[in-house]
Formats: sequence, C-alpha cells, structure tokens
Amino acid sequence: WVTIHKDGEKNAKIVKENSTVTIAYNISDFVTGEKFYSSKKQGAKKIHLVQTDEPHGLVEALQGKREGVRATVILLPDKAFGLVGDGEKIIGRRIIRYDFEILKVE
Repeated sequence: WVTIHKDGEKNAKIVKENSTVTIAYNISDFVTGEKFYSSKKQGAKKIHLVQTDEPHGLVEALQGKREGVRATVILLPDKAFGLVGDGEKIIGRRIIRYDFEILKVE
C-alpha cells in the first residue's frame, strides 16, 4: 500500500535492487498515530538495499522509485517489524505508517 505524494523528475536516478538510498522519513503507528522515529531527530537514513535491517516492506516500496519521490507506505507486521517489534520503541504486531522522501540514490 503505497501513496505517491510527489513524483521524482523524469531524468532522476531510479532505485534498483542493489542501490544505496538516502531518505528523510517519519515512522508512526498507523492506527494510533503514535510517532516513533523521524529524520528530523535521528537524521536521514542511508540504506543499502541488499544488506539492511530495515523492514522488507520499505525496501520493496523504495525499489523502482526515482530520486525526489515523496511517498507513504503502510506496512503490515509481516512486512514491518513482525511479532517482536524493533526492540526499542515499536512493539510487535504493529501496522506501521512510513512516510519517506528519497533524497539520494547511489
């Protein structure tokens, strides 16, 4: 479940399977709206798609998108943090809202 709020430029780099992507993000609970993480506090994330601990659903949502895309993806627990959560702020079985903007594709 992905909603594109802003598309990238036609000639912008496209995220591929082995890309390294830098994103700005907000992560929150889809049901309650509770905010967990934000690039405003933690800084932008640099994600190497082949070797990452990021949720599988986020990796899938990033692939094929262009640099500059702003989007929201809703991640069910099996594509987010599963039964156990992230070990910090997100408990298990949460449906996650992941808002992101692709800042850079390498």
